[in-house]
Amino acid sequence: MVIVQINPMNRPEVPESSRDILNRINEMTFNASLVREMAGFAAISRLVETGKLTDDRYIAVRFHEIGAEVELAGLGALSKMNTERAFLEHLHRLGYETADRWLTENFDRLGWESTFDVAERFG
Repeated sequence: MVIVQINPMNRPEVPESSRDILNRINEMTFNASLVREMAGFAAISRLVETGKLTDDRYIAVRFHEIGAEVELAGLGALSKMNTERAFLEHLHRLGYETADRWLTENFDRLGWESTFDVAERFG
């Protein structure tokens, strides 16, 4: 399972203005369903891997995440409304560069193991 993270899970700064607080709440709300779903996947995979769940309908899942959290966290909430061509081209380049870097670092692990600990990240 490949997760392409488009919303930062964490931000280094604490929001102080009412607008920044509202924007952070929106990001957290958007991420909440992902966190909940991934925690469920992690729990089932852990049961399969430890032999506690032997039903053939369930298999351990290999997890991968591609994201540019640092770069995305640097963008303000209003960037989600930015439809200017130059900005969209910037995001497109960022996506390709991030994916290329991730593939260079992780390609040999695909099909063999997860590239991050889903329980640690989302559990």
